Amino acid sequence: PRTGTTALYTYLQDHPNVFMSEPKEPHFFAETSLYRPIKSLDAYMNLFVHASNEHTCVGEASTGYLASADAIQKIREFSPDARLLAMLRNPLELVHSYHQDLIHYNREDVTDFEQAWDLQPLRAKGEHLPPLVKIQYRPGNVVLQYTELGMLGKQVKCVLDTFPDEQVMLILQEDFRANPAQIYQDVLHFLDLPDDGRQDFETVNQTGAYRLGKFGFTLRHSRQFRKLRRVAFKSPLLKRVLNKAMITERSERQPLSPAFRDRLIETYRDDILLLADLLDRDLSHWISEQM
Repeated sequence: PRTGTTALYTYLQDHPNVFMSEPKEPHFFAETSLYRPIKSLDAYMNLFVHASNEHTCVGEASTGYLASADAIQKIREFSPDARLLAMLRNPLELVHSYHQDLIHYNREDVTDFEQAWDLQPLRAKGEHLPPLVKIQYRPGNVVLQYTELGMLGKQVKCVLDTFPDEQVMLILQEDFRANPAQIYQDVLHFLDLPDDGRQDFETVNQTGAYRLGKFGFTLRHSRQFRKLRRVAFKSPLLKRVLNKAMITERSERQPLSPAFRDRLIETYRDDILLLADLLDRDLSHWISEQM
């Protein structure tokens, strides 16, 4: 979550040879996920009944799979030839942004992130949970376990231990932000898809709350709205109007205190080094740069 998945989902959803599920995140394979709207195999398969022969790629975009203890192996058992895209971000930024996201969706009621971080041990026991989380809580749920969410090195290693390297594409959010057109082309190549000529890579910011709440989210990703977006494909102005009508402005995150940031660095240092090794890439700026 909070790495650009909604943007990539939206771009792929517009491709004529791609069929993406609605809802975006069924979370079917993550049995410990708090938000798991699709629970049976029949319901899951029903998400894709409208895919046709023109759709050479059929997929979904559940952001809870990477951190799930069981999802990756279940995906492997379900579809050994599946191709996985994992979008990654500096975990210090990731967990901070995710906390804000949970507040938007009423799954977090402690607005100070440091206080929420320190509540993790008690929440793992089912204590001090927000009302919406408490009524859906199950042991093993990681929704408020920020530490585990940010252990990207461990999570990526699990993916690469489960799937062949050629079936996995790892994307850093910073690369996606810097050059979305190039990353999109790389994704199309990874999925053996033709170039659809896309030139407009508008910002898709899900942190902003939907003006119509859950209905607004459903409408935003409905086939009818998608068709309207395709009509407006060559009109950036109309696209901006549509997005503006659906989503409120993003609220700013409060900066981390230097002391708390140092705590997070020490928490994630070894895992970041593991991820750097797996990616064969220098990620030292994730630890040293100011946020």
